Amino acid sequence: MQEQKAVGNALNRSASPYQATTKLVNMEEIRGSEKYGKKQYSDAIYEGELVNGKRHGLGVMIYHNSRIYEGGWVDDFRDGKGFERYSNGNTYEGDFAKGKADGKGIYTWNNGEVYDGEWKEGLKHGDGIWKGTDGDSYIGEWRISKAEGYGVHIWKGGK
Repeated sequence: MQEQKAVGNALNRSASPYQATTKLVNMEEIRGSEKYGKKQYSDAIYEGELVNGKRHGLGVMIYHNSRIYEGGWVDDFRDGKGFERYSNGNTYEGDFAKGKADGKGIYTWNNGEVYDGEWKEGLKHGDGIWKGTDGDSYIGEWRISKAEGYGVHIWKGGK
């Protein structure tokens, strides 16, 4: 029985076509891990390290709508360093805690806008820099995803 399980795991490892888009995860190393496994969800598939049936360690989540997450997991939550590309083309790379952006990170909209700063529970919160597509920018404090507190807004044309 154990031998059959090992053969099945080896087949699963070699059959996976996914190649990471960042350097946060090394799929070859993950596939070689004793914790390696796959888990199917109704809207996605997880490939990576599993502990007691939960996503735990490094792995990738590939959604049917083209969204992907690559990075760390703790007890089935995104946790640690990670990269997420949303189905609309926007991306986030940075720290996660309990499944949400939390800590330092960079969010890039597909139109070219960028926020580089601090996050708390999935919201811009703390010090950060937002750069718009027309030369606008804001450098300063953010509270619950709104520019609030001390900061400088530079408008198009430098005003």
